[in-house]
Amino acid sequence: MEVLAPSSPAELAQTLAEAAGRGQTISLGGNSSKHRMAGPIEPADVEVSTICLRRVLQYEPRDLTIGVEAGLGWREFTRLLAENRQMVPLDPPFADDATVGGVIAANSSGPRRRLYGTARDLVIGMRFATLEGKVAETGGMVVKNVAGLDMAKLMIGSFGTLAAIASVNFKLTPMPEVSRTFLLVFDTLASAMEARNGILKGQLQPAAIDLLNPAAGALTGNPHWLLAIRVGGSAKAVERYQKEFAEAPSLEGNLAATKIATLGGPAVTINEPASVKTPGAKPDRSAVRKRAARARERRRIAARRALLAQQAAVAQQQANPFTQPQAITRAKR
Repeated sequence: MEVLAPSSPAELAQTLAEAAGRGQTISLGGNSSKHRMAGPIEPADVEVSTICLRRVLQYEPRDLTIGVEAGLGWREFTRLLAENRQMVPLDPPFADDATVGGVIAANSSGPRRRLYGTARDLVIGMRFATLEGKVAETGGMVVKNVAGLDMAKLMIGSFGTLAAIASVNFKLTPMPEVSRTFLLVFDTLASAMEARNGILKGQLQPAAIDLLNPAAGALTGNPHWLLAIRVGGSAKAVERYQKEFAEAPSLEGNLAATKIATLGGPAVTINEPASVKTPGAKPDRSAVRKRAARARERRRIAARRALLAQQAAVAQQQANPFTQPQAITRAKR
Protein backbone atom coordinates (compact mmCIF):
# COMPACT_ATOMS: atom_id res chain seq x y z
CA MET A 1 0.00 0.00 0.00
CA GLU A 2 1.28 3.44 -0.94
CA VAL A 3 1.87 5.77 2.03
CA LEU A 4 1.70 9.54 1.49
CA ALA A 5 2.55 12.21 4.09
CA PRO A 6 1.63 15.74 2.91
CA SER A 7 3.41 18.63 4.59
CA SER A 8 0.72 21.33 4.32
CA PRO A 9 -3.10 21.53 4.32
CA ALA A 10 -3.13 22.47 0.63
CA GLU A 11 -0.93 19.48 -0.22
CA LEU A 12 -3.20 17.27 1.90
CA ALA A 13 -6.26 18.41 -0.04
CA GLN A 14 -4.46 17.87 -3.36
CA THR A 15 -3.37 14.36 -2.32
CA LEU A 16 -6.95 13.41 -1.42
CA ALA A 17 -8.31 14.82 -4.67
CA GLU A 18 -5.76 12.96 -6.79
CA ALA A 19 -6.42 9.65 -5.04
CA ALA A 20 -10.17 10.12 -5.34
CA GLY A 21 -9.81 11.05 -9.01
CA ARG A 22 -8.04 7.75 -9.65
CA GLY A 23 -10.82 5.88 -7.89
CA GLN A 24 -8.52 4.66 -5.11
CA THR A 25 -9.67 3.84 -1.61
CA ILE A 26 -8.05 5.99 1.10
CA SER A 27 -7.05 5.30 4.68
CA LEU A 28 -6.50 8.41 6.83
CA GLY A 29 -4.30 8.42 9.92
CA GLY A 30 -1.76 10.26 11.99
CA ASN A 31 0.51 7.98 13.98
CA SER A 32 -1.99 5.07 13.70
CA SER A 33 -2.21 4.64 17.49
CA LYS A 34 -5.98 4.06 17.33
CA HIS A 35 -6.40 2.30 13.99
CA ARG A 36 -8.55 -0.45 15.58
CA MET A 37 -10.84 1.76 17.64
CA ALA A 38 -13.59 2.15 15.05
CA GLY A 39 -13.64 -1.52 14.14
CA PRO A 40 -11.90 -3.42 11.32
CA ILE A 41 -11.63 -1.76 7.92
CA GLU A 42 -10.83 -3.14 4.50
CA PRO A 43 -7.30 -2.62 3.13
CA ALA A 44 -6.98 0.66 1.27
CA ASP A 45 -5.10 1.50 -1.92
CA VAL A 46 -3.51 4.62 -0.42
CA GLU A 47 -2.68 5.57 3.16
CA VAL A 48 -2.58 9.32 3.82
CA SER A 49 -0.85 10.36 7.04
CA THR A 50 -0.85 13.78 8.68
CA ILE A 51 2.34 13.03 10.60
CA CYS A 52 4.25 15.78 8.75
CA LEU A 53 1.71 18.46 9.72
CA ARG A 54 3.34 19.40 13.03
CA ARG A 55 3.42 23.19 13.20
CA VAL A 56 2.08 25.43 15.96
CA LEU A 57 0.10 27.93 13.92
CA GLN A 58 -0.90 30.43 16.58
CA TYR A 59 -0.51 30.49 20.35
CA GLU A 60 -1.88 33.28 22.53
CA PRO A 61 -1.25 32.34 26.18
CA ARG A 62 -2.91 35.51 27.45
CA ASP A 63 -6.03 34.81 25.40
CA LEU A 64 -6.06 31.10 26.35
CA THR A 65 -6.20 29.92 22.72
CA ILE A 66 -3.94 27.87 20.48
CA GLY A 67 -4.03 26.56 16.91
CA VAL A 68 -1.90 23.56 15.88
CA GLU A 69 -1.68 21.21 12.93
CA ALA A 70 -3.17 17.75 13.16
CA GLY A 71 0.07 15.76 13.07
CA LEU A 72 1.56 17.32 16.21
CA GLY A 73 2.12 14.67 18.89
CA TRP A 74 -0.21 14.92 21.88
CA ARG A 75 2.63 14.65 24.40
CA GLU A 76 4.58 17.38 22.64
CA PHE A 77 1.42 19.48 22.57
CA THR A 78 0.79 19.10 26.31
CA ARG A 79 4.42 19.85 27.15
CA LEU A 80 4.23 23.07 25.15
CA LEU A 81 1.15 24.18 27.08
CA ALA A 82 2.63 23.15 30.42
CA GLU A 83 5.40 25.71 29.97
CA ASN A 84 2.72 28.36 30.54
CA ARG A 85 0.78 26.35 33.14
CA GLN A 86 -2.04 25.70 30.66
CA MET A 87 -3.72 22.55 29.42
CA VAL A 88 -6.32 20.90 27.18
CA PRO A 89 -7.70 18.43 29.77
CA LEU A 90 -8.83 15.60 27.51
CA ASP A 91 -6.60 12.84 28.96
CA PRO A 92 -6.86 10.65 25.82
CA PRO A 93 -5.78 7.01 25.78
CA PHE A 94 -2.57 6.12 23.90
CA ALA A 95 -1.39 9.68 24.63
CA ASP A 96 2.29 8.81 24.18
CA ASP A 97 1.79 7.94 20.50
CA ALA A 98 -1.38 9.88 19.65
CA THR A 99 -1.52 12.99 17.48
CA VAL A 100 -3.77 15.99 17.98
CA GLY A 101 -5.78 15.15 14.86
CA GLY A 102 -6.18 11.52 15.92
CA VAL A 103 -7.44 12.49 19.38
CA ILE A 104 -10.05 14.80 17.87
CA ALA A 105 -11.06 12.45 15.04
CA ALA A 106 -11.61 9.65 17.58
CA ASN A 107 -13.25 11.99 20.14
CA SER A 108 -10.94 10.59 22.81
CA SER A 109 -11.25 11.77 26.39
CA GLY A 110 -10.58 10.61 29.92
CA PRO A 111 -11.92 10.87 33.47
CA ARG A 112 -11.70 14.67 33.69
CA ARG A 113 -14.45 15.10 31.10
CA ARG A 114 -16.79 15.19 34.10
CA LEU A 115 -15.56 18.71 34.90
CA TYR A 116 -14.02 20.03 31.67
CA GLY A 117 -16.09 18.28 29.01
CA THR A 118 -14.98 16.51 25.83
CA ALA A 119 -13.43 17.68 22.57
CA ARG A 120 -16.73 19.23 21.49
CA ASP A 121 -16.46 21.58 24.46
CA LEU A 122 -12.80 22.51 23.94
CA VAL A 123 -12.41 22.83 20.15
CA ILE A 124 -13.22 26.33 18.86
CA GLY A 125 -12.05 26.04 15.26
CA MET A 126 -10.78 23.63 12.62
CA ARG A 127 -9.48 23.32 9.07
CA PHE A 128 -10.10 20.17 7.09
CA ALA A 129 -9.43 18.91 3.57
CA THR A 130 -12.05 17.25 1.37
CA LEU A 131 -11.92 14.78 -1.51
CA GLU A 132 -12.71 17.67 -3.87
CA GLY A 133 -9.30 19.15 -3.12
CA LYS A 134 -10.65 21.99 -1.01
CA VAL A 135 -9.54 23.21 2.40
CA ALA A 136 -12.52 24.31 4.47
CA GLU A 137 -12.39 26.30 7.69
CA THR A 138 -14.90 26.46 10.53
CA GLY A 139 -14.81 28.47 13.74
CA GLY A 140 -11.82 30.61 14.58
CA MET A 141 -9.51 31.65 17.41
CA VAL A 142 -12.08 33.12 19.78
CA VAL A 143 -13.98 31.24 22.46
CA LYS A 144 -17.43 32.25 21.20
CA ASN A 145 -18.14 31.55 17.52
CA VAL A 146 -21.79 32.15 16.68
CA ALA A 147 -21.79 32.62 12.90
CA GLY A 148 -22.71 29.71 10.64
CA LEU A 149 -22.83 25.97 11.17
CA ASP A 150 -20.19 24.56 13.53
CA MET A 151 -18.74 21.89 11.23
CA ALA A 152 -16.00 21.08 13.74
CA LYS A 153 -18.51 19.24 15.93
CA LEU A 154 -19.40 17.10 12.90
CA MET A 155 -15.75 16.16 12.33
CA ILE A 156 -15.09 15.31 15.97
CA GLY A 157 -15.51 11.55 16.35
CA SER A 158 -15.89 10.93 12.60
CA PHE A 159 -12.66 8.84 12.42
CA GLY A 160 -11.71 10.55 9.16
CA THR A 161 -14.74 9.26 7.25
CA LEU A 162 -15.96 12.75 6.29
CA ALA A 163 -12.76 14.72 5.70
CA ALA A 164 -9.12 14.93 6.78
CA ILE A 165 -8.52 17.21 9.77
CA ALA A 166 -5.61 19.54 8.96
CA SER A 167 -5.49 21.80 12.01
CA VAL A 168 -7.40 22.37 15.25
CA ASN A 169 -7.94 25.43 17.45
CA PHE A 170 -8.48 24.92 21.18
CA LYS A 171 -9.57 27.03 24.09
CA LEU A 172 -7.18 26.46 26.97
CA THR A 173 -7.63 25.98 30.70
CA PRO A 174 -5.17 27.14 33.36
CA MET A 175 -3.56 24.31 35.31
CA PRO A 176 -4.65 24.12 38.95
CA GLU A 177 -2.06 25.09 41.52
CA VAL A 178 -2.31 21.66 43.14
CA SER A 179 -3.73 18.48 41.64
CA ARG A 180 -4.22 15.32 43.68
CA THR A 181 -5.98 11.99 43.49
CA PHE A 182 -7.56 10.47 46.58
CA LEU A 183 -8.08 6.73 46.67
CA LEU A 184 -10.90 5.83 49.05
CA VAL A 185 -10.86 2.15 49.98
CA PHE A 186 -14.02 0.10 50.59
CA ASP A 187 -14.75 -3.52 51.42
CA THR A 188 -17.85 -3.82 49.21
CA LEU A 189 -19.16 -2.41 45.95
CA ALA A 190 -22.33 -1.22 47.70
CA SER A 191 -20.40 0.95 50.17
CA ALA A 192 -18.27 2.41 47.38
CA MET A 193 -21.36 3.30 45.33
CA GLU A 194 -23.04 4.82 48.38
CA ALA A 195 -20.03 7.05 48.96
CA ARG A 196 -19.87 7.96 45.27
CA ASN A 197 -23.55 8.97 45.26
CA GLY A 198 -23.03 11.07 48.37
CA ILE A 199 -20.15 12.95 46.77
CA LEU A 200 -22.11 13.64 43.58
CA LYS A 201 -25.04 15.02 45.58
CA GLY A 202 -22.82 17.22 47.75
CA GLN A 203 -21.21 20.60 47.23
CA LEU A 204 -17.86 19.10 46.23
CA GLN A 205 -17.32 18.84 42.50
CA PRO A 206 -14.16 16.80 41.81
CA ALA A 207 -12.56 16.86 38.39
CA ALA A 208 -12.92 13.08 38.05
CA ILE A 209 -14.42 10.10 39.88
CA ASP A 210 -13.56 6.55 38.85
CA LEU A 211 -14.47 3.21 40.40
CA LEU A 212 -11.77 0.53 40.50
CA ASN A 213 -12.58 -3.11 41.15
CA PRO A 214 -10.28 -5.23 43.38
CA ALA A 215 -8.29 -6.46 40.36
CA ALA A 216 -7.53 -2.88 39.32
CA GLY A 217 -6.98 -1.89 42.93
CA ALA A 218 -4.31 -4.58 43.26
CA LEU A 219 -2.20 -2.62 40.77
CA THR A 220 -2.01 0.20 43.36
CA GLY A 221 -1.25 -2.21 46.19
CA ASN A 222 -4.83 -2.13 47.50
CA PRO A 223 -6.86 -5.16 46.31
CA HIS A 224 -10.19 -3.62 47.35
CA TRP A 225 -12.97 -1.57 45.81
CA LEU A 226 -11.55 1.93 45.28
CA LEU A 227 -12.99 5.31 44.46
CA ALA A 228 -10.37 7.39 42.67
CA ILE A 229 -11.26 11.05 43.15
CA ARG A 230 -9.17 13.70 41.42
CA VAL A 231 -9.33 17.28 42.66
CA GLY A 232 -7.52 20.47 41.78
CA GLY A 233 -7.17 24.05 42.92
CA SER A 234 -5.20 25.98 45.49
CA ALA A 235 -3.43 24.18 48.31
CA LYS A 236 -6.11 25.33 50.75
CA ALA A 237 -8.87 24.09 48.45
CA VAL A 238 -7.27 20.65 48.24
CA GLU A 239 -6.95 20.59 52.04
CA ARG A 240 -10.66 21.33 52.27
CA TYR A 241 -11.38 18.41 49.96
CA GLN A 242 -9.36 16.16 52.23
CA LYS A 243 -11.16 17.38 55.35
CA GLU A 244 -14.53 17.03 53.65
CA PHE A 245 -13.84 13.44 52.66
CA ALA A 246 -12.80 12.67 56.24
CA GLU A 247 -15.90 14.31 57.72
CA ALA A 248 -18.55 13.29 55.22
CA PRO A 249 -21.19 11.14 56.96
CA SER A 250 -21.52 8.90 53.90
CA LEU A 251 -17.82 7.99 54.19
CA GLU A 252 -17.53 7.78 57.95
CA GLY A 253 -16.88 4.26 59.09
CA ASN A 254 -16.26 2.99 55.56
CA LEU A 255 -13.02 4.80 54.84
CA ALA A 256 -10.18 2.43 55.60
CA ALA A 257 -7.20 4.22 54.05
CA THR A 258 -6.37 7.11 51.77
CA LYS A 259 -3.69 7.32 49.16
CA ILE A 260 -2.75 10.82 48.07
CA ALA A 261 -0.77 11.10 44.87
CA THR A 262 0.36 14.40 43.41
CA LEU A 263 -0.27 13.94 39.71
CA GLY A 264 2.63 14.77 37.47
CA GLY A 265 5.16 14.24 40.28
CA PRO A 266 6.85 11.37 42.05
CA ALA A 267 5.59 12.10 45.57
CA VAL A 268 3.16 9.42 46.75
CA THR A 269 1.99 8.83 50.31
CA ILE A 270 0.24 5.53 50.99
CA ASN A 271 -2.08 4.77 53.91
CA GLU A 272 -2.58 8.25 55.30
CA PRO A 273 -4.40 8.24 58.67
CA ALA A 274 -7.99 7.30 58.00
CA SER A 275 -11.19 8.47 59.61
CA VAL A 276 -12.28 5.26 61.33
CA LYS A 277 -14.66 4.85 64.23
CA THR A 278 -13.15 3.89 67.54
CA PRO A 279 -14.90 0.76 68.92
CA GLY A 280 -17.42 1.76 71.54
CA ALA A 281 -17.09 5.48 70.80
CA LYS A 282 -20.10 7.55 69.73
CA PRO A 283 -19.02 10.26 67.30
CA ASP A 284 -20.73 13.64 67.45
CA ARG A 285 -22.42 13.49 64.05
CA SER A 286 -24.17 16.84 64.48
CA ALA A 287 -20.86 18.66 64.95
CA VAL A 288 -19.41 16.86 61.93
CA ARG A 289 -22.38 17.89 59.79
CA LYS A 290 -22.14 21.49 60.94
CA ARG A 291 -18.45 21.70 60.08
CA ALA A 292 -19.10 20.13 56.70
CA ALA A 293 -21.97 22.54 56.02
CA ARG A 294 -19.80 25.56 56.89
CA ALA A 295 -17.02 24.29 54.64
CA ARG A 296 -19.45 23.76 51.76
CA GLU A 297 -20.87 27.26 52.17
CA ARG A 298 -17.41 28.81 52.08
CA ARG A 299 -16.60 26.89 48.92
CA ARG A 300 -19.89 27.88 47.32
CA ILE A 301 -19.25 31.58 48.00
CA ALA A 302 -15.67 31.37 46.70
CA ALA A 303 -16.80 29.52 43.57
CA ARG A 304 -19.53 32.09 42.95
CA ARG A 305 -17.06 34.97 43.23
CA ALA A 306 -14.62 33.24 40.89
CA LEU A 307 -17.40 32.61 38.35
CA LEU A 308 -18.52 36.25 38.41
CA ALA A 309 -14.95 37.42 37.93
CA GLN A 310 -14.45 35.03 35.03
CA GLN A 311 -17.71 36.10 33.39
CA ALA A 312 -16.72 39.75 33.70
CA ALA A 313 -13.33 39.06 32.13
CA VAL A 314 -14.86 37.12 29.23
CA ALA A 315 -17.46 39.83 28.66
CA GLN A 316 -14.72 42.45 28.50
CA GLN A 317 -12.72 40.39 25.98
CA GLN A 318 -15.76 39.77 23.81
CA ALA A 319 -17.00 43.39 23.97
CA ASN A 320 -17.60 45.50 20.87
CA PRO A 321 -14.18 46.24 19.35
CA PHE A 322 -15.23 49.83 18.64
CA THR A 323 -15.56 50.40 22.36
CA GLN A 324 -12.45 48.35 23.16
CA PRO A 325 -9.57 49.71 21.06
CA GLN A 326 -7.11 48.05 23.43
CA ALA A 327 -8.38 44.63 22.41
CA ILE A 328 -7.75 45.46 18.73
CA THR A 329 -4.16 46.44 19.49
CA ARG A 330 -3.54 43.23 21.37
CA ALA A 331 -4.99 41.13 18.55
CA LYS A 332 -2.77 42.85 15.97
CA ARG A 333 0.33 42.09 18.01
